[in-house]
Parts: sequence; structure tokens; C-alpha cells
Amino acid sequence: MEKKNEKTKVYNVIIMDRSGSMWDIQKPAIMGYNEVLGGVKAAAKKFEETQEHYFTLVLFDSTSIDEVYWNTHTDVPTTTWKV
Repeated sequence: MEKKNEKTKVYNVIIMDRSGSMWDIQKPAIMGYNEVLGGVKAAAKKFEETQEHYFTLVLFDSTSIDEVYWNTHTDVPTTTWKV
């Protein structure tokens, strides 16, 4: 029986707190998000022959949990939004 050459699925998840207590570190948090996203995109490109990368971003505060991206491919943009 021939073995399929299936790509390994890699799930990258970022969960960010956007509550008021995070206000003082908003800029470093967004810079960190963009840095991690850049690393995810680089890995997806480097290993595109053997891996399939998915990306999830969840934002939360005391009133809601929002799925901004859910298991999408890594073609999501960097951001400058306020957390």
C-alpha cells in the first residue's frame, strides 16, 4: 500500500487580552502580535512543501470573547489596531 504524502497541519493560536488593565502595554502587545505573526508566516513559507499552517486570533475582555481569525491560512495582515 502506498503512503500518502499528507502535509502536517500546524495550528497557531494567539489569545490577547484587550481589557482596560492592558492599556499600558497595548503598544508592546501589538508589536509582539505582529512579530509572532511574522514568524508564523515565515515558517509557513519555509515549510510549505511539508506543512500547512493555520492561524487563530482571539480577543477577550470582561464582556466578550471575539474570534477575529479562526483556523484561517496565514495570509492575515499585521495590525495597528487598539487592543
